[in-house]
Amino acid sequence: MSSVLRLLGRRICNPAAEKVRLSSSLSGGGDFPILNGHKAAQDLSKDTLKSQDITKEKEGQHKEVKKEFKIYRWNPDKPNSKPFLQSFFVDLSSCGPMVLDVLQKIKAEDDASLSYRRSCREGICGSCSMNIDGTNTVACLKPINPNTSKPTIITPLPHMYVIKDLVVDLTNFYQQYKSMEPWLKTRKPPKDGREHRQSPKDRKKLDGLYECILCACCTTSCPSYWWNPEEFPGPAALLQAYRWISDSRDEYREERLQAITESETKVYRCRAIKNCTATCPKGLNPASAILKMKSKHLLSDPPVLEMEENTAVAAAERRSGCGLLSVMFGRRGLWSKKSTAVDNGSQKSTSTAATATSNIQFTKSPGTELKKPRDDQKVSAEPIQNNQNHNQRSVVPSKPSSNQYPNNHQLGTYENHQRSSYNNNSNSVDPYRGGGGQRKVPREAIGLSGELESMITDHQKAKGTNGLVRASSSNIMLYGNLGNLNQTGPVTAGVNYGNNNGYGVKRTTMGAATATTTKSQDQSGSLCRAISTRMDPETLKIMGNEDYKNGNFAEALALYDAAIAIDPNKAAYRSNKSAALTALGRILDAVFECREAIRIEPHYHRAHHRLGNLYLRLGEVEKSIYHFKHSGPEADREDIAKAKTVQTHLNKCTEAKRLRDWNGLITETTNTISSGADAAPQVYALQAEALLKTHRHQEADDALSRCPVFDIDASTRYYGPVGYAGFLVVRAQVHLASGRFVLFCSSLQFLVYYSNRFDEAVEAIQRAGKLDGNNREVIMISRRAQAVTEARFKGNELFKSGRFQEACAAYGEGLDHDPRNSVLLCNRAACRSKLGQFDKSIEDCTAALSVRPGYGKARLRRADCNAKIEKWELAVGDYEILKKESPEDEQVIRGLSEAQQQLMKRSGQDS
Repeated sequence: MSSVLRLLGRRICNPAAEKVRLSSSLSGGGDFPILNGHKAAQDLSKDTLKSQDITKEKEGQHKEVKKEFKIYRWNPDKPNSKPFLQSFFVDLSSCGPMVLDVLQKIKAEDDASLSYRRSCREGICGSCSMNIDGTNTVACLKPINPNTSKPTIITPLPHMYVIKDLVVDLTNFYQQYKSMEPWLKTRKPPKDGREHRQSPKDRKKLDGLYECILCACCTTSCPSYWWNPEEFPGPAALLQAYRWISDSRDEYREERLQAITESETKVYRCRAIKNCTATCPKGLNPASAILKMKSKHLLSDPPVLEMEENTAVAAAERRSGCGLLSVMFGRRGLWSKKSTAVDNGSQKSTSTAATATSNIQFTKSPGTELKKPRDDQKVSAEPIQNNQNHNQRSVVPSKPSSNQYPNNHQLGTYENHQRSSYNNNSNSVDPYRGGGGQRKVPREAIGLSGELESMITDHQKAKGTNGLVRASSSNIMLYGNLGNLNQTGPVTAGVNYGNNNGYGVKRTTMGAATATTTKSQDQSGSLCRAISTRMDPETLKIMGNEDYKNGNFAEALALYDAAIAIDPNKAAYRSNKSAALTALGRILDAVFECREAIRIEPHYHRAHHRLGNLYLRLGEVEKSIYHFKHSGPEADREDIAKAKTVQTHLNKCTEAKRLRDWNGLITETTNTISSGADAAPQVYALQAEALLKTHRHQEADDALSRCPVFDIDASTRYYGPVGYAGFLVVRAQVHLASGRFVLFCSSLQFLVYYSNRFDEAVEAIQRAGKLDGNNREVIMISRRAQAVTEARFKGNELFKSGRFQEACAAYGEGLDHDPRNSVLLCNRAACRSKLGQFDKSIEDCTAALSVRPGYGKARLRRADCNAKIEKWELAVGDYEILKKESPEDEQVIRGLSEAQQQLMKRSGQDS
């Protein structure tokens, strides 16, 4: 402690007093603010301690709160033993608030052999990175989940070599980071001999880029890194690359950008899955940085080639790759070079990929060392002999890359195939070749993927195309298998063999494109040029329109996004993107895009009409009519009449709710939805609320299930905090009443449904309370939900310990707050069945089924109780209903058979 005080420039006068001051400073006050710690860690600690205090109060101040932690174990000293998960039970009442505290407690008290990395415990060093409950994070910033009903699972970072237990080998990760040269590079020192200066404005551009702690959470969550850890740098390294590309003081920014874009295995290997952004414990956005580098590269001018006198412009053949992904991720300059020779008016391809036009000297592309090209790097190659005399050609051989596949020397094997001839004159440009302003491509950038695609292309040219399309050989998952987090509903990963986009290309759902024989070679060449480095945004829009017409909405959206990235101020691109988003069910995002289109072009009639229809579906009738009136010839009287009809039904809904006419409200909300407001969450919420008031819980749950699922952040942005809080309240009430609860995952932008889980519904209510803390209804429902949750938790614990009478009383306390809660009724019925109170158990099951007819567990329990008191007819009736719902359930089949036999036996005795 004295060393700490000396570092702070203080003398020890009174050690006891200094100890008190130091203690207070660690808790957030005192004379030493430097010891306060990381703010994020403090905030997380406070939240976790509050949740633990609640748990302690619930269990009693002096009672242990045990929680299970399952930790991945593997010892290299025992190579024959397989990895396993070892369970440890930790008392949360005597442990710190973070997962790292648990690990330290286990290592100190239970198992000293447990291995993991740690250092600062403040979220600064990134040492304690690991996977906790399926999420990559750092243990010092991860609060302990106070829910003791389920274990916390801790494993090493995924797809990494494990050294021991939770320690992984990060050698490759650090090498990829080092390859980005993460330091300031200048061509000469500053004139005054001091540090390089930077304006506050330029310095602010680096916010969100330099804070990376190299924990590897993002990189180890990236599928592209899983597939290609030796070639793909990973999100963390690319974030650092963009940090220096964005630094105004760095004088090698263009060289840095070229170094990470000249090969397909670097920045363009990113598939924008965005796991990196979702998992970053520091809240950084590597995916955005990578996208900005792609955009910067696409929009930058190509480098000028050095040419001697009397030379022609070099041309490079660009092969068609993965069509959609080429557009989305801009696979520029990744195709092999190819020379041409004129022979009697015919133009033929030679067998060597690394040749160019006569006497052209190429400058060496900067590699990872980012050095300027030197004259001694230009090497003359052997000339290619043809039937006629031709000028010799000299090229710069590409520098071998240690990260490429070892079989690149076989490049000439497949290129000896005879290629198709093009009957063009010597001055014409090959339709597959770009102009002289294209970027230089290193030979090794082709890689194994390029070799395979070239062989496939040659084979298809020779044999002609058929109904089958060969997928790209790149390491890319099928679109449907990979999933689309932004898209509602499943995506089928099939091949659409019939959809021709009118550009001589048949597309698969992956986006792999192959040339067809239905169009001319000139048209195919145009497509190849279009998919290459500098595609025209209008071409992207037209291709997106074709995909939209063919029902490939996700691909159309990707193409519109690519067009917007090139020309963000074109209203038509925004409007078309809105149409694609609407087709994918992302109504609110479509509204935002339409608004942007109208902002760019205020008199854009089609955007006004499209926005009017969207507002109508959302129940915003006044806004809808306004935009219909501004849509010119796009709108007609029927649109405005339809909007007025919806307005009439909405007014009746408001009146019915004011009068508490719940049956009338159900009718009017149904009419409103059928009239056109089929995507209005507030209307569905009104309908669900009315069904709850009439004790029709199952129908309320069904009504909410028909409501479109929107992203919570987009919903809050559109409806406002107070408006969306009301919808969350109704949703939470429905889930509490029906026994099915929803967990909102805003970071992943999708919903995960659970059965019989109260804590997720409580979270929805708490979120609503944060959005609208002054809402009295929210406060009341929050209190009721908390009481119901505590009663259920207490009853479950008592039931597990065999104290059925006390459990029955605990469930009764919860029912005092929510008398028609089907889960509590069913649980109390189980207690009464164990106590032999079968009649009361049947009453509880019947009450649960009255509000939730499809509750199978309650029906099964009622059938069992009826069988135990020999009411065989009633038991058979319930079992038959259950058999229709679950025909393979052995318990139902066995119970039905026994009840039928007893019923037949009793019928025989009566006769």
